[in-house]
Amino acid sequence: MTGWITHLLAFLVGAGTVVLLLVNRRNRAGSKSGKVLRKLYRQCPEFFDDVRIELGKAEFQDVREFAILKSSQITFVSEDVRFVYYEDELPNLKEIAAGLEDLGFIDDVTRGKTPLYRMRENFVTALGSL
Repeated sequence: MTGWITHLLAFLVGAGTVVLLLVNRRNRAGSKSGKVLRKLYRQCPEFFDDVRIELGKAEFQDVREFAILKSSQITFVSEDVRFVYYEDELPNLKEIAAGLEDLGFIDDVTRGKTPLYRMRENFVTALGSL
């Protein structure tokens, strides 16, 4: 009778150790991505602040896509509501987008010539900590 209790306790201790290791690994990965996100923020705070402000508005709280255009002189037409940012106003924007994509914060969903990105919820959440 005590044999199965011993095995059960050993299993539970082992399982708990695995869970703790996974949580620790996840926290370290989150810490690293947070540092890189803050570095990207320092390169172009206007972009991050604008996204945060726009998402804070009731009419835009569900918008998750943004386009990057070369110039503010170009007209962007879309059936869906999307944020639009211009490289002539924010020169590092494509590099910022590449960094956010590498970190898993956004996805490139370009279907034509205009770069189009979809924000993941972890990015929307992370904006609050910048």
